[in-house]
Amino acid sequence: MAVGAACLVTASMVWLRPSSAPRQDAATTTLLPGELTLNAALPSAAQVDQWTKSLDAPLEQETKLVLLDATAAISTLARNFLPEDLLASAMETARH
Repeated sequence: MAVGAACLVTASMVWLRPSSAPRQDAATTTLLPGELTLNAALPSAAQVDQWTKSLDAPLEQETKLVLLDATAAISTLARNFLPEDLLASAMETARH
């Protein structure tokens, strides 16, 4: 058992030791740790604003449609279930 543990520790040390040969990276420039390079063109503020409006348009349209449907449903329920005199007074109140 001790021999197996010793072999395991020795193999770990060999595996984890730093390489003596310097590694050649694809980029020849040296960067500080934490320093990143950005090679992509960022969109302008006007483009981001336009994208935001384009993405919000379907949601805004759907919200309007939901509100119209809810109003129609409430009106239908009121006409079908409220007594005529209460419905008439509610309509007068809504007009003023």
